[in-house]
Amino acid sequence: RANASVVVANRVLSSITGTARVSAVEATTADAITTAQVAVLSLAGQIIGTGNTYSGPVTFASLPAGAYTATAVAAGYAPGAVTFSIIRNGETVQPVIRLTKIPVLPLTVSVTDSSTGLSLANVLVTVYGPNGLPVSSRLTDSGGEVNFPNLTSGTTFQIGAFLLGYTRPARQTIIIPTSGSPAELNFGLQKSR
Repeated sequence: RANASVVVANRVLSSITGTARVSAVEATTADAITTAQVAVLSLAGQIIGTGNTYSGPVTFASLPAGAYTATAVAAGYAPGAVTFSIIRNGETVQPVIRLTKIPVLPLTVSVTDSSTGLSLANVLVTVYGPNGLPVSSRLTDSGGEVNFPNLTSGTTFQIGAFLLGYTRPARQTIIIPTSGSPAELNFGLQKSR
């Protein structure tokens, strides 16, 4: 008899389904984040579904009764998660994931000729992320400077510079400060012989 009641309870639970409409918002303003990638996972960690918030909340239909975790990631934000449950047949729940902005600061790179001290224009400056892959590349202006406005605070980057006719120097490493003044880096390029 005890087994019969468990089977009946499992059949009832397995016939209950609901819908989750998952959204991601900025933690302090509650403004919608329309660039988030969202996933719903079972509590065991199995991915149930994924989507993006480009057109608003992501709908996950026909979720069986149970508890779930919704996660979200978006550029410029720390990842976030929230748990929710489906307990009534046909219900729609609306989990909201609050994402916290990651602080960013600008980096200004100045490039000069190491022999003359003159500023060099049109130098290709590349920022490489912690994984060694390029994050952004830009050319220096007529004053030999280039600005990278939004680098994640507290992150280590490598900076490379290239100009035809000059020896390519080793990449320089910089950690973007967590607060305060923008980061600055000076490069001296040496003419090729």
